[in-house]
Amino acid sequence: MKEANLSGYTWHVNRHTIASRLAMAGVSLQSIGELLGHSSHSMTLRYAHLCPTFNAASVERLCQTAEQRGTKTDTATFDTLESSATAVQ
Repeated sequence: MKEANLSGYTWHVNRHTIASRLAMAGVSLQSIGELLGHSSHSMTLRYAHLCPTFNAASVERLCQTAEQRGTKTDTATFDTLESSATAVQ
């Protein structure tokens, strides 16, 4: 860690990384919790962080689906969500 100039890293960080990547890959929270050995759903939610870019992309997919169906979407609401997600980055 000294050679790589890393600080604040522990092996525990790997659990957060794998949970988040599984969630972004579409794996159910129940499966993630079982894989990590969590005893509660709330514990899994602590680990399965979704990156803001992923959240913004999810909203964009919703808008595209609505456009394909010819459904009008309230893009102001989605723009607000995307702005919030970007600010968190």
